[in-house]
Amino acid sequence: MRKTQSQKKYRLSVIVSLFMIMFVCLSVRSIQLQVLSDPRVHDLQKRQEFRNVKFTSPRGMIFDRFGRALSVSIETPSIFLDPSMIQISSLQKRELSKILGISTKIIDSKIKNTDRKFAWLARKISPQKEKKIRELEIGGLHIISEWDRMYPDREILAQTLGFVGTDGDGLEGLERQYDQFLKTQALLVRSKRDAKGRSIFSGHQLQFEAEKALHLDLTIDSTIQYLLERELQKASTKHHVESGMGLVMNPYTGELLAMASYPSANPNRLSDFSPADWKNRPIQTSFEPGSIFKVFVMAGALEQNAVSPGDLFHCEEGSLRFGSKVIRNPIEKSWLDPKGILKYSNNVGMARIGLDLGQERLISIIESFGFTQATAIDFPGEQSGYLDTSHRWVPTKIANISFGQGIAVTLIQVARALSAIANGGYLVRPYVVSSARTSTGKEIFSHHPSLKKRKILSDSTLALMKKWMEAVTEKDGTGHHGKLEGYRTAGKTGTAQIYDQTLGEYSSTKVVSSFIGFAPVTKPELVTVITFYSPRDSEYGGTIAAPVFKKVMESSLSYLGVPDDQEKESKMERMQLALSSLKEKQIEEDRQGERLSFQGLSAREVIRVAKAHDLEFTMTGRGYVREEVFDGKVWQLYLSPKEHL
Repeated sequence: MRKTQSQKKYRLSVIVSLFMIMFVCLSVRSIQLQVLSDPRVHDLQKRQEFRNVKFTSPRGMIFDRFGRALSVSIETPSIFLDPSMIQISSLQKRELSKILGISTKIIDSKIKNTDRKFAWLARKISPQKEKKIRELEIGGLHIISEWDRMYPDREILAQTLGFVGTDGDGLEGLERQYDQFLKTQALLVRSKRDAKGRSIFSGHQLQFEAEKALHLDLTIDSTIQYLLERELQKASTKHHVESGMGLVMNPYTGELLAMASYPSANPNRLSDFSPADWKNRPIQTSFEPGSIFKVFVMAGALEQNAVSPGDLFHCEEGSLRFGSKVIRNPIEKSWLDPKGILKYSNNVGMARIGLDLGQERLISIIESFGFTQATAIDFPGEQSGYLDTSHRWVPTKIANISFGQGIAVTLIQVARALSAIANGGYLVRPYVVSSARTSTGKEIFSHHPSLKKRKILSDSTLALMKKWMEAVTEKDGTGHHGKLEGYRTAGKTGTAQIYDQTLGEYSSTKVVSSFIGFAPVTKPELVTVITFYSPRDSEYGGTIAAPVFKKVMESSLSYLGVPDDQEKESKMERMQLALSSLKEKQIEEDRQGERLSFQGLSAREVIRVAKAHDLEFTMTGRGYVREEVFDGKVWQLYLSPKEHL
């Protein structure tokens, strides 16, 4: 009996002791958790209580050179739901399906996906749809404002601006090239999580965080851009072309004032267009230039003293045979000088110049104009053209490349090379973004044309090339349709056959038609290049591309306030007349004071003054009066050129 009681007391003591030990352990742990600070516990608690979900944020704006907004961000509603908290009836589900244009099965699949606890239902919907959805009052369904990209001018400059994706990242064009400047940190929605890590969303718990983006200022002039796109679209529709492209550039700075591709696209409606429509063709497409290339080969030949203005080339009445290959020319001429070869775009004459140059010198000319490398313009996906220098060229290849077949270039390369002829012989770097700045106007970077420009052509070569290119636009030249009213115009036509990969030879029906030029010749303000790919009912660059050049240039020069050559001549005559009047007045004053002098007057001014005052004189030499002798009756005047005074 005593033994049994003793055992019971022992067991009770053990149990009490165990409970006491457990109580002490729990108390210590409780104090540790509730009183003492443990970083690991804190981090775990934080991770369990909150979850961040990213939403699109506003991007920086893009402006043209005068501050016109071309790309902006607008607030737009997006719909998401929490499957664990959704409360929706069959009727509400059908109404929601109708408003969003999605099936009820899709809604059901998102509601059943309880593992994620967050599901997008629709992003960037219209305000009208948002209003209808709010009226349904569906529990567990939330509406939040995101930011969408909007392009006010729709198709205008579309391929240059590019577009952004659903998550707000730049995917094409300048939106992609300058994404790091334009985009901001994504908006974060902080939601609570329960003990099992499930998200709990409620409208008042949404917190937003965003960094301010930078804005871009472009070199583009929206007015010239509109003019270019309008004329490009008109001609493309009229002549049923597969594609077209053009650009207008400041030849001295490399600033692109306009750049367009046809067919165009609308970045506000991405789903309506194919990926091919988003190609910025002047930069991202290479083509065989055809006869517009003759300008650069001719300039290089002049620079290397391979031709001179008085040279004559036998043009074989329009054809030149190399074995089974025949080079033909539609305008048949027997003999032509270099000016005539450009004016009538003679392939045979140009081929002879190329053959005289030879492969090495021809390659050096092409490289000097920058045709074998990209221009480094600030735009993604630039093509560099193509020239095969891996083997020795046969005479036929040399001849073909001399007039622009067998070599691939881009339109931006052509514009840069042409600018060198217009601006005094310097290669410039083209660019389209002039600066990036904050909303307060502080510049983060700005583009300044390089001061270390490389001169590739002499002044004597430039003078001849301008004169010969101006002859192209004369009445009997191939580019007479590109002649501007009132302005001296330099131009060149081009028509190149398209190589058919299937047949392994050049197509007899498909061509690339182009026109390039600048004006006014005396001091070029703009360089414009136009190209059409595979027109159906007009073959030559002089008949399809030249009229587009003419309309764009005339409108642009008028818009910029550039006086035409007649205005310049009239202004110069008025200035000379005023100067002569002042000189005559001074002579009269000197005569009355017996200090008459003809010093510094031109021969024409001497005649006018002498006749007005009934004076006798003799003149020796030409130019301006450098010395005068008066014997009391007759003035003996000795003239020299102005630079010798």
